Amino acid sequence: LLAEFPEIRKLGVKTAYTLYKGIKFTHLTNNGVLYISLPDEERKLFMKKYKDQFIGPLGNIKKGFVRIPESLLKNTNELKVYFKMSYDYVKAKDKK
Repeated sequence: LLAEFPEIRKLGVKTAYTLYKGIKFTHLTNNGVLYISLPDEERKLFMKKYKDQFIGPLGNIKKGFVRIPESLLKNTNELKVYFKMSYDYVKAKDKK
């Protein structure tokens, strides 16, 4: 997936994540669970579509993030749309 976005690089040793100017917008746990940050409206639609009530990696609700279901991990074309949306969202935060 990251090969589609050469300007973004993966960080982290035990867990992988991506940052834009210090703001994390994706997080891949060592269990292979991917979380991404989405704008409020898109996050609500995503959670409704995938019937997900986000619980974070440590059991806490991580505001602004959604858990990517396994079915979406296998559909890289659709996942790419959400990844780009997350990246654009964090870049827009920087402009505020």
